[in-house]
Formats: sequence, structure tokens, C-alpha cells
Amino acid sequence: MTELLAPPRTPPATRGVSLRTRILAATVIVALIAVLVTAIAALQLVRSVDTSAARSDLSAQVDRLAAAKPAARDAIIAGLSQLDNAGTLVASVSAGGAVTGSATVPRRVIVQLRAGRDVSTTVRDGGVSYLLEGRPTAQGGGVVAVQDVGTVRALTPTVLGRILLALAIGFVVAAIAAFFVARALAKPLVNLAAAARRMAAGQRNVPLVPSGIPEVGDVEAALGSLDSALVHSEGRQREFLLSISHELRTPLTAIRGYA
Repeated sequence: MTELLAPPRTPPATRGVSLRTRILAATVIVALIAVLVTAIAALQLVRSVDTSAARSDLSAQVDRLAAAKPAARDAIIAGLSQLDNAGTLVASVSAGGAVTGSATVPRRVIVQLRAGRDVSTTVRDGGVSYLLEGRPTAQGGGVVAVQDVGTVRALTPTVLGRILLALAIGFVVAAIAAFFVARALAKPLVNLAAAARRMAAGQRNVPLVPSGIPEVGDVEAALGSLDSALVHSEGRQREFLLSISHELRTPLTAIRGYA
């Protein structure tokens, strides 16, 4: 009778990666992807801002040179050309197309200036990229200012480094938050697993702590129904065995007395 009432033995389940670990890994991966995408976008944004600011400064310088008197403009360009300036280079284009100054002016830019058109472009000279701004002058030529793109983006690594530091701090905070969130989400399932093991060990009317999560609540309700069904089934089993033992007791007593 004891063997009939004993709960069935189930083989131990093979334990894989826990749900808490999966949630933590998924959250960390999502946070890492978000950090990488943000870093790439920040790099492009910083470069764009640096280039726009440098081009705006070049435009202001060229506008001032174009508005100056020819003698003063030539003197300024000559003075700047004698300086060892690794940043902004300037040049003057005459009405005939002659170029004087420290900047190298492509032929197409000369044609545009002589045609009276403003120029705002990027050129390459000797394998180096330059921002170029040109303005026509009233005398039929024009003035040009160029700046090395490498010097424009000199501050980009510093700014980007600070952005990456902020993103790294955010990633660490997100990973810590993911750890606690994963533990909170997995705790109701851990409690349900513990309750199921107690039922498998023979305990009945095991209390279940409500989790407040609808999906987990469905599992709790199903497990509670299973507990009630087991209590009812085992009760009927006991009643059946008691009834059989009572029915067999009378003829066995008569047989025993006869013997």
C-alpha cells in the first residue's frame, strides 16, 4: 500500500542555461549594439560638425578678403603666404587666371571664380584633402582659402573619446540594471520550480506566492489546479484502498476461524 501511495520518481532534468542568464545576456547584447550604433553615429556627427565649423570660418575669411581693397588684399595674402601656416592657406586669382599665394588652386576653381561664381568644395592635393572656399572679386578674379581636413578633425578623437567614455559608463550601468531586472523576472519561475519539486516529493497544498505577472500567473493557476487534482486523486485512492481492505477483512476472518 505504501508503494501505491508513493509519488512516481522522475529522472533528473538536464540543466541548461538558466532563464536569468539568458535575459541578462540578451539585455547586455542589446545594450552593446546600442552603444556601438551610437558611437558610429556620434563619430559621423562630430566630423560633420567640425567640417561645418571649419568651412564657416573659411567662408568668413574669404568674404573679408574679397571685400578688402586690392592693395590691402594683396598685402594680406603676401604676408600670410610668408608664414609657416599649417592651417589655413590663401591665394589670389587675377582676372587673367594667375594664382599668387600659398594655396594651390585647381583649374576648375579658377574657371568658376573668373565666371563670377562662389566656390565651396573639397579638393585633394598631394594625397591630402582640403576644404576650399572661393569668392569672386570686383576686379574679375577671386580669392581662395583652403584648410587641411586633417587639422579640422584634430579635435575629433578627443571629443569622440569623451563620448565613448560616457557610452561605456552607460553600458556598465545598463549591465548592472539588467542583472537585477533578470533576477527579478526569473524569481517567480524559480519559486514555481521549487513548488513543483515539493509536489513531486509528495507534499500537497503547497502555497504559491502570486507574482503579479499574467503569464506567470497562468502557470501558477495551472500548478495550483494540479496540486488540488493530486490531493483529490490521492484521497479517492485512499478511500478505495480502505474500502477494499474492509471488504476483504470479513471473509478473511471467517476463513481464519475455520482454519
